[in-house]
Amino acid sequence: MNTEQQNDFFNDEEIKTISPWEEKEAALALAKHPLVDNKKRLILFLIGAFGLSNIIAPVVSSFLSIFGNNLTPIKFAGYANGFAYVVTFLIMVALVWEYRKDIWTQVKSGQTWLRGLGFGLLTIIAGAAIGILANFIAPTTSSNVNQSIIELIIPATPVLSFLWIPFLGPIVEELTYRVGLFGALKSKDKTVAFVAVSIYFGLIHFNLPTQVGTNAFVALLAYGPSKSLLAKQFVNELINLPSYIISGLIFSIAYDQDGIMVPIIGHSLNNLLSYIFIIIGI
Repeated sequence: MNTEQQNDFFNDEEIKTISPWEEKEAALALAKHPLVDNKKRLILFLIGAFGLSNIIAPVVSSFLSIFGNNLTPIKFAGYANGFAYVVTFLIMVALVWEYRKDIWTQVKSGQTWLRGLGFGLLTIIAGAAIGILANFIAPTTSSNVNQSIIELIIPATPVLSFLWIPFLGPIVEELTYRVGLFGALKSKDKTVAFVAVSIYFGLIHFNLPTQVGTNAFVALLAYGPSKSLLAKQFVNELINLPSYIISGLIFSIAYDQDGIMVPIIGHSLNNLLSYIFIIIGI
């Protein structure tokens, strides 16, 4: 073999060689989007979107009422929500158990954590910017009903809240709305998936104020945003809605690009900072 042939030989060998880093990158790329069939995606969505609030939470509340009749309403709500999320989490873990190796591959990657933290910070910055704009438009804007309830529950049940608000809650919601709803819609139309899931994610955090004999929207039209308490509450919910829609969009982009662990980490960071701020009274 002459010198030129030897050089070609070594060049060919060099081209075929794959570094351990490249192997990890290839494994991560394959693990980001395991083949989850649409039937399972639909089940995940139905459990998280409807089963949690309409079946699991009422059952948990019924059992809790037997043993926790001395709890204050806020503590009862905290324990009921916490245990309901625990049950939902365990059901979902059973459903995605066959994909545990793919999920673990994502968890082991430093890239996953960096991008998760990056998307989490992006969500926080976007929320803060929207909050500043909302305060400029409506200076009397306050937390919406969803956030106000969380602000009461965390000090009342700090230990259980630490488990389900920064951790189990984001896992359940991301499996529900990203793997479940977004994944199913994406197989039909990616643009529809982004729009529908972002809006839906915003609406699940939206509470329409109600009062016996009065509709909030009618009150807004009849009395204007400053004449009726019900109308004020309705406007407050609307002002807070865009931040949730933007969060839903950011987490959907994260899932589409990087798989489920990145939006889970980003969502957890968002909720963890909110938990800390509430605990320390900011």
